[in-house]
Amino acid sequence: MIAVFSELGGDGLLGKARELADETGDRVLALTSAKESEKQQKLIHLGADEVLVCPVKDLGDWVPIISKYATSDDGLKTVIFPSGNSSNSLMGMIYGVISERISPYFEDVQSLSGNEVAKNFEGSLVIQKQLSSEKIALISLDRPSFAEPFEDAMRFGKIKNLPEGFIPNNSSVSSFPEILSNSKRLVVLLGQGLDSIAVLANQLAEKYRGSAKVLSGKIEIIYGACVAIEVPSKLRELPEFRGELISISSKRLPINDIAELSVVTSEVDRLLENLLA
Repeated sequence: MIAVFSELGGDGLLGKARELADETGDRVLALTSAKESEKQQKLIHLGADEVLVCPVKDLGDWVPIISKYATSDDGLKTVIFPSGNSSNSLMGMIYGVISERISPYFEDVQSLSGNEVAKNFEGSLVIQKQLSSEKIALISLDRPSFAEPFEDAMRFGKIKNLPEGFIPNNSSVSSFPEILSNSKRLVVLLGQGLDSIAVLANQLAEKYRGSAKVLSGKIEIIYGACVAIEVPSKLRELPEFRGELISISSKRLPINDIAELSVVTSEVDRLLENLLA
């Protein structure tokens, strides 16, 4: 199932969700607070298979609803939001509640396929994240990067209301934990012969209370989060990564295929300097 937050202009992303669902064999669910049947029906015409009408009074009410829905529906793969300050903040609050179920979490996506999301940053920089088959992708899409949906009045679907008692009456955003920084030690893994950026890599590790290591055959398992910088090894020669893996490189490498976040840029040193700023 692919869910689309159809508020704040999110209905304009139902076309992309429909395209993705047709590619992967999934169904599209539109989340809305619209009470008018015409507005609900329009979401089906724009590409939804189902519309879930939720009784919310303000934006924060969506946090417990989406959080519980994401953890109670085993078939949910992706939740799509329209990119913007309000919806990105909403995504952040939801992530703070169910972070263990989310991968990837990615804002302002400009390209979306069945297995990865990506966006451009500062011209030559391309940031990519792989979609997980075991966790839920929480992403916001840059609306101008995607075509407006085609409204098909002949499309049929289901409209249903959020079941009574789905969210306890005393639920509120303030009852959920804040987003906390990762307490696990960061490992910065360097490819061999990178003396020019070794100092920056060590500073990055120190900033996040971690350690920097040069790739060698002696490193078999890396626990916790890892930032791999210019690691060119074949997949079978890499260590086993037990936590989130981020790859930074000047060209596409085999490690990009298993990294949850891949950054490809011709200015690796400048990127590290920005991370240290």
